Amino acid sequence: MTRRKSPPKRSKRRGPRVGTTYRNADESKRLLVEAVQGLLARGVPVSELTGKMVTDEAGVDKMYIRRFFGSLDHLLLDALEDLLLHRMRSLISSDVFDPQAGGTIDNRVVHAFQLFSHLAPNRLLQPRLAAVGDAVISAYSGQLRSEFGLAETVAQREAIVGLLWVVGFLSVGHLMPMAASEVLEWLSLRRQALRNLST
Repeated sequence: MTRRKSPPKRSKRRGPRVGTTYRNADESKRLLVEAVQGLLARGVPVSELTGKMVTDEAGVDKMYIRRFFGSLDHLLLDALEDLLLHRMRSLISSDVFDPQAGGTIDNRVVHAFQLFSHLAPNRLLQPRLAAVGDAVISAYSGQLRSEFGLAETVAQREAIVGLLWVVGFLSVGHLMPMAASEVLEWLSLRRQALRNLST
């Protein structure tokens, strides 16, 4: 007598089902964005971040990244936007480089640069990255107009120059024979030059 085989057990699907309404969707998204930022703050390189690492840090189901963001890279992009457009009070050099800490650059700027550099090769994300760049330039130029009384076109130009300088500093600044005090001195001269450009 042959034994009848039992049908295979269905595996339980982890994570939320498609079409589910989430009462705490915004909260879950916030937790995931903050988890990325927290891991970067603890020194985890962007290239080593994994979905499991982020969801464990956030304390949410591992399927939430795909459900809410579509992919880990899209979550990283949200974390980048949050850093530059919401958490940074100002991109004026005296706010980015802390004179009280010997000219140390704000870690949020460092982490945003790391995220931007990591995501830039992804062609699918480039339009949205460009939009983030435009938003940052717009916000920064507004800060320059308010702080130094610059005309709109001058402020936009100087915002682009300033951001390019920060990118260069973060890329190779550690290789340059320049002390932190010299960086602060140069930034002071730049602020004076911007005042001289005021209308």
